Amino acid sequence: MLWAGSSSVYYHDLPDQVARYLSKATGKAHEAEIAGRSGDSIQVYLKPGSFKPEYGLTDGQSFLDKIRDGRYDYVVLQVVTHFLMGEKGQELEEAVKTYAKAIHEAGGKVVIYEMGWGLEALNDEGRSRMRALAKRAKISLYAPVSTAWKLAREGRPGLELHNLPDRTHPGTIGHFLNVAVIASTILGKSVKDTPRIYRWWPNLSAEEKKQAALLVERNGTRDAYHARLPKFLQARSAMAQEYSIDAELGDYLERVAAQALEAQR
Repeated sequence: MLWAGSSSVYYHDLPDQVARYLSKATGKAHEAEIAGRSGDSIQVYLKPGSFKPEYGLTDGQSFLDKIRDGRYDYVVLQVVTHFLMGEKGQELEEAVKTYAKAIHEAGGKVVIYEMGWGLEALNDEGRSRMRALAKRAKISLYAPVSTAWKLAREGRPGLELHNLPDRTHPGTIGHFLNVAVIASTILGKSVKDTPRIYRWWPNLSAEEKKQAALLVERNGTRDAYHARLPKFLQARSAMAQEYSIDAELGDYLERVAAQALEAQR
């Protein structure tokens, strides 16, 4: 599995946690890796002159080269809903269609990771536009993560899915919901056994990041996924902590994931 996108793709080791869940659920080993750059929308990957990747691509390798040569079973494309409504919305649409064509030609399946944490009307419009685009591009695996966040908040208005004050990345609870939605999408059925104990990334000070880098240098990487990460993410991942979600809350979020998928179908 190749995951393409910015920090909300790799945060809390999302690709690895989804791959581990799928391996257990299917009995077939799944492996994940990431490609892209933090803070950017995926259409910039088509601009080799100005796009400098942070992870996943070798010198001189384009994202389309990566898709063609890797022949992945799945390529997960992170699409930020409100970006579709901005001035570069059309450019993002064209990029998704270009990537989908390349993935299909390489024998893989496209997974849209619908991302958008806000409640603004702009996200509603972006979700609608993204669904229409997925249909035109013949993308059948569509993970309605942003939709699930909206439903979770509507059902429990006081529920906080971020780890405040960080509103850029999913929090420990939002991450659980993301795993449930994406895994359900790929499996084609609702999940009811998303791990209740899982890793999450705490915010680190500059000094803690230095210590984490030294830790990786001394102890090495823990597995193949960790080894493929760039050094700055190896350090973050090495400092992950365990989180145990409340059982009732986990059940609620899995029901929300199922609701989002059913609406999507």
